[in-house]
Amino acid sequence: GGEDQPCASSQGTLSCPFAAQGFPDEPTGCCDLKESSTTSTAPDPDPAVLVLRKWYALHRGMEFRGFVVNNLLVGISQKHCGEHHPHLQHYKAELQALISGFWTSTVSPVFADVLPTYTVDVYVQARSREGHQGPSRTSFASAHRVFLVSVGLFGVSEESPCLFTWEELEHLGGAGGRDPAGAELRLLPSGGGMTPSDAMYRGLPYELRHTNMEELVRQLQDGCQEQQAGE
Repeated sequence: GGEDQPCASSQGTLSCPFAAQGFPDEPTGCCDLKESSTTSTAPDPDPAVLVLRKWYALHRGMEFRGFVVNNLLVGISQKHCGEHHPHLQHYKAELQALISGFWTSTVSPVFADVLPTYTVDVYVQARSREGHQGPSRTSFASAHRVFLVSVGLFGVSEESPCLFTWEELEHLGGAGGRDPAGAELRLLPSGGGMTPSDAMYRGLPYELRHTNMEELVRQLQDGCQEQQAGE
């Protein structure tokens, strides 16, 4: 059996997933579990829904975020903007085509009529265990597959525009703003090309950065730093 992971995980969250034994062949999608309450006598007009997603380790360099504005995929970015993954540059064009094709064939038809503007997180996984740099350029598409991880709201503080800005993405979604060649894929060109954000510097888990406890935690950190400086 697996062991509990530390609550302050490397993913920047307080969640405590179970350790995965080995690497599964493919990600497992979400499942909704709906149960009616056995203790309440009145029907619940808005029953709670428990959503579970199987956890396992992902290669952080193969996680990407797409940005859709007015039913157009206007940009794609590596998701973890504070990390440089040199192997991505070798397959930039192939990754752009693979992710764009997945959105066109799989994601867009589902959301076109209900959610025209949103963010979409995807994961690109090699079909073999030979590593991410093994396949040749001509076989990259056939050697990899794309999985949908999640869909998020566009332009909200809880989401990140990654290597774009929200204003830039809105412009790309306007008339004439989008590149005729398709959505641009942005990658961090070197290890020193990104200025760390305040959240990265302080290392707060996501849950504490987006609650009313943030200011209290910030004061506590500042006090600790002042104490250390005076020693």
